[in-house]
Formats: sequence, C-alpha cells, structure tokens
Amino acid sequence: MIVAAFVGSALVVGAHAATRPSVLTAVPAVGMAYWKADCKRERWALGFRVFASSATTTLTFRAGRLRRSKVVQPAQTFWFPFTGVKQQVLRVDQFTEAGALRAVITLDYGYPSGNTVAHCYAYAPPRVTVQVYPR
Repeated sequence: MIVAAFVGSALVVGAHAATRPSVLTAVPAVGMAYWKADCKRERWALGFRVFASSATTTLTFRAGRLRRSKVVQPAQTFWFPFTGVKQQVLRVDQFTEAGALRAVITLDYGYPSGNTVAHCYAYAPPRVTVQVYPR
C-alpha cells in the first residue's frame, strides 16, 4: 500500500517535468517528427530526425512570432525550443537529384475535443495534419 502511494506520487511529480519524446508522424523517405511536453508550463517542443538513408533536409519551424530554420544531415535529430503557442507548423524540404520533396506538418494543441487529458502524455498527442508534396 505504501509503495503504491509512493509510485502514484512519483507519477504526478514526474508529469511536471518535460516528458520523454513521443512519435508524432513520419514523412515518407525523409524522417520522423517527435514531440515532448513541459506540462507545468503548458508548452511543447517539436523535434525531427532525418533517416540515415535519406538526404540533407531543411526544417522551417513557425509558432506565433517564433521562426527557426535548420539544415539537418542524415541520421541527425534537431529539436526546436519549447513554446506555449498552440498552433505550430514544421515545413520539411528536401532537394535531391530525383527532385524536390516538401511536407508540411501542422500541430494544434488547442484543438477542441471531448478529451479531458492534457497534451502531456504520448497517448494524448495534439491534432496533427501532414501534407506531403511529392517529387
């Protein structure tokens, strides 16, 4: 009984720290998008890992006034800073001999739903929309 109470308290305390990264979606032939939450401050971070078999990729992140771009090499992961902005967009651009591939990943942490669980856990992701513009 005491152990169960301790474990329950540890889970509650742990929810206030940044969560471990969770998979959001994949972009075909390019890489995987991840997210993590800082529930105490109600903010989220978006990361992207380029597949080792892929090519150099440009990531462009927008959240409110925050704008960041980063060129990422195959097998590299890059994390954008935590932000409390509920609508976030990541544009993924890859240019190879085969042509240009673009994807736009839109996250909405404020999307109204009947779910009362905060976007703090892997099982409660934000609304995700992925658009892929093929070569």
